[in-house]
Amino acid sequence: WATLPKQQWPEEVKDSILADYDSLDHDETAASPTTSSVGDRRQEVVFIGPGIGSLDSRTVIESVLDSCLLNDEEWDIFRSKRDDEASLTCFENPLQTRILTY
Repeated sequence: WATLPKQQWPEEVKDSILADYDSLDHDETAASPTTSSVGDRRQEVVFIGPGIGSLDSRTVIESVLDSCLLNDEEWDIFRSKRDDEASLTCFENPLQTRILTY
């Protein structure tokens, strides 16, 4: 919905759409490196398999995924350089290494 102008949203579901937004002030036309809102964009991951529901498995999975998150300083760097893909190689990807170890 973030890429569709709000005036084109179905009136009966506007509240439901906005409930998924990270900011009610999101404006797709104002997107720039200084804009921190991403609208309704998100990723969802589902893990399926034997033993995946155990507390130990959940703790390991959460730890690995948390290690992939950017801290505030890294997020600011990303936002300022996101249009220059080559400069984004400065970020380590711990997931690639950890997938092989778990």
